Amino acid sequence: SEEGNIDYQLLQSTDEDTLTFVEKWESPEALQKHMASPHFQSFGAESGEFVENMEIQVLDATELKL
Repeated sequence: SEEGNIDYQLLQSTDEDTLTFVEKWESPEALQKHMASPHFQSFGAESGEFVENMEIQVLDATELKL
């Protein structure tokens, strides 16, 4: 329900060892605002060992031609 967020999904691998967050944002600026927000920063600080190997990939589908 955050401003600029279009879709959010949390996926778990079949071995239950990996979580993947898939998010769709209105714009790169909306994503940057989210990543700078107090609740996102707090999530990172409080998640400790669970996010120590976290990898963030930002993908742009606007140029995708199928």
